[in-house]
Amino acid sequence: MWACIQTALSEEIFFRGFLLELFGQWINWGWANLLQATIFGLIHCFSVLNQSIGPIFLVVGLTAGIGWTLGWLKKTKSDGSLFAGILIHAGANLLSTVLVFCFLL
Repeated sequence: MWACIQTALSEEIFFRGFLLELFGQWINWGWANLLQATIFGLIHCFSVLNQSIGPIFLVVGLTAGIGWTLGWLKKTKSDGSLFAGILIHAGANLLSTVLVFCFLL
């Protein structure tokens, strides 16, 4: 449980708190959100590099989509707060861990 919260906290601070804001200074918000989400998705491919191309695309696509959604949430619904994103991110991490242990191992 701690790993889910710690990872969610650090990733939200870095991707939505730092990168999204940094990119937003250089390009419009929509492109900034897409860029941070793409990077967020790509870093998650390292967890499945020993898999075939299908699982890699699935993990990158899903995490990029989640990253985009959390960026959108921060910008449009949370008044710039990371709190909701941290909670959702922690929940997604916990759910994905349970799914891996229950169905893939």
